[in-house]
Amino acid sequence: MTWAGDIGIKETREVMELLREKYGDDFNDFSLTIFVRRLGVALEKLGLPTAQALRNMLQRGNRSDYDRFLWALLPKTTELFRDPSFWRCLRDRVLPEIAKRAGERFTVWQAALDSGEELFSLLILLQEGGYEGCTVYSSYLGERMLRQSSSGYLPIRATDVDSANFTRCQLRGQFSDYVREVEGHREFTGAMLPRVRYVAQGPEFIPLETEDVSLVLCRNQLLYFNPKLCSRNLDILSRSLRQGGYLAIGVQERLVNLHNCSNFTLFTEQENIYRRS
Repeated sequence: MTWAGDIGIKETREVMELLREKYGDDFNDFSLTIFVRRLGVALEKLGLPTAQALRNMLQRGNRSDYDRFLWALLPKTTELFRDPSFWRCLRDRVLPEIAKRAGERFTVWQAALDSGEELFSLLILLQEGGYEGCTVYSSYLGERMLRQSSSGYLPIRATDVDSANFTRCQLRGQFSDYVREVEGHREFTGAMLPRVRYVAQGPEFIPLETEDVSLVLCRNQLLYFNPKLCSRNLDILSRSLRQGGYLAIGVQERLVNLHNCSNFTLFTEQENIYRRS
């Protein structure tokens, strides 16, 4: 049986093993169904006809080729303030409670691999709330993801959606205070961006140096992992969070079937935010 065109299970496993041996990134515990689908997307974006052509490219060991592959493989956040009600909940309920318990110099970890939109949304919310003294970590996999996020790059295509989401979040400032158009794209100009601390990640999370994180954003990430990797990564997130800290996951994701879900209690079901017990 083959999935995603001519890509079958055997070919997918061969690509996974090559990524582990050649580049040190172990995707073997990704959801196989989702990885096959994303592999098909990557082949199309790279203009490669078969999985064998992809293996030939990756066998050369060129980091630039590998970075292009990662960028094509990994899904992207498509808009700023996706799910506006989530960001309103963060602003009105979560961040004030964190500041009350931990003071204004708390730590936030944007743990989901992100093309920038989730991070930029977070930074706007923190700046609007007067939390400029907090420390923000942001994960990345691949140099292109790092360059795009750290430079504030935004594609031009989602301008109307981003602006509408900003309005729906009922923020005090203007959208133009944070995003400007430049030649061929847009640029995020929030004041907190230069202070973000970027951390390289693999498919399996790498613990932060601190275990005093007050908020972890990991939305729409766990669904890409099989239960084994999901539990391992949740362990790492749990150890990084201080007691009473918050974990936000995607609206379609659940912790209930994971062995370590007892470390968390549900804070709000609608927005899928949990608290560290």
